Amino acid sequence: MISETVKRGLNVSIGENCIIGENVIIHNNVTIYDNTVIGDNTEIFDNVVLGRPPKSAGNLVHKLKNKYPNLIIGKNCIIGVGSVIYIGTELGDNVLLSEYCCVREECKIKNYAVLGRHVTVNHSVTIGKRTKIIDKAILGSYVTVEDEVFIGPGVIFTNDNSMRLIGEQLGKESGPHLKKGCKVGANAVFLPGVIVGANAIVGAGAVVTKDVPDGELVMGIPARIVEK
Repeated sequence: MISETVKRGLNVSIGENCIIGENVIIHNNVTIYDNTVIGDNTEIFDNVVLGRPPKSAGNLVHKLKNKYPNLIIGKNCIIGVGSVIYIGTELGDNVLLSEYCCVREECKIKNYAVLGRHVTVNHSVTIGKRTKIIDKAILGSYVTVEDEVFIGPGVIFTNDNSMRLIGEQLGKESGPHLKKGCKVGANAVFLPGVIVGANAIVGAGAVVTKDVPDGELVMGIPARIVEK
C-alpha cells in the first residue's frame, strides 16, 4: 500500500507488498525491496537501497537465514544519499542516517538516533535512543549501544579475538556493550565483549581491552583509569 501523497523521483523501484506512509519523499534512483515498511514524513535520498537481503558466496562464518522479518523504517526519518539498509532491521522514529551508511540485517536503531557519514553497522546491532555516532565508525556484529551515548569519528568495535576465517559463528556475547550516557573519543578501539559502564568516558585513541566501570575516565593503550 503506497499513499497517494508519496513523492517519487526518477528511476524509483518499489517491490511488492511495500507499505509507504503519508508525505514520504523518495528521491532519484532508489531501490526498495519487497515487504519494506516506511513511516509517514520520511525522506529517502538518491541511490538508497532499502530491504536488501544478505547473500553469501559460501565464505561467511555467519550463517544466513532463509527468511528475515521485514525492514521497518519509522516516521520522520532521513536516509542519506547512497545508504544501504538490509532486511530485518528496524528504525524507530526521527532517525537520521547520513550519506553512505550501511546497516546490516536484524539491527535495531531506536528513536532520535543519529548515524554520521560512512558509518558501518554489522548484523544484530542495537543502537539506543538519542545516541549519536559520528562519521566512519565501524560497529561489528552484536554490539549493543544503549541510550544517549556519544561515539566519535573513526571508532572501531571488534567482535572476534581469534580473527577467524572459518569455524563456528559468533555468539551474542562477542560484541562490546556501551551503557547509557557513556562517551567515546575519536579513533578508540574496543576489543570483543568489553562492557563500558554508564556515563563512563573513553579517551580518543584508547584501546579498550577490559571492562570500564560506571562513571570512570579511561585513556591510553591499553586503556587505563585516570583521574578526572
